[in-house]
Amino acid sequence: MTSREKLLKTLTPATEKVYNYLLNHNPQNLSLTQISRDLHLSKSTVRYHLDKLKMADLIEETQNGYKVKKTLKISILKYYAFLIFGKPISFHTVTASVFSLLLGAILTLNLPLDAKIILGFLATAGLIISLSEVFRQVRKGSL
Repeated sequence: MTSREKLLKTLTPATEKVYNYLLNHNPQNLSLTQISRDLHLSKSTVRYHLDKLKMADLIEETQNGYKVKKTLKISILKYYAFLIFGKPISFHTVTASVFSLLLGAILTLNLPLDAKIILGFLATAGLIISLSEVFRQVRKGSL
C-alpha cells in the first residue's frame, strides 16, 4: 500500500472533521478540551483522531496543544471512491461524474429551451472531455 493510500485510509470523515477544525484555527494551538467541546465529541474520540493525524504526520502536539504541521486538501469524493474501488480515482473521473449530474439537472430545470440547449451543450462537452481523459488513463494503465 502506498503512502497516499495509507493517508486516504487515515482520513475517515470523522478524522477529516477534526483535521479541518484544526486547519480553520491554524496557526493557533488548540487543547484537547477545546477541540472536544467545539466539535461535540468525547475527549477519547478526539484523541483517537488526533493520534491518527499525528501518525500521518499532518499535525503535531506542542506544550500548548495541537496544531497543523502539513496542510492537505482532500476531496471527500476521492476518499469514498477509494473505499469503493480500492484505489484513488483521478480528477477527471470525478469531473465526469459532476458533468453527468449537471446535465441531468439542466434537463429537469424549468429553463427556456435555448438556455437548456446551451447549458446542455457545455455540460456534454465537459463530460466528453473528462471521459476521454478517463479512457486515455485506463488504456495507459494508470487508472
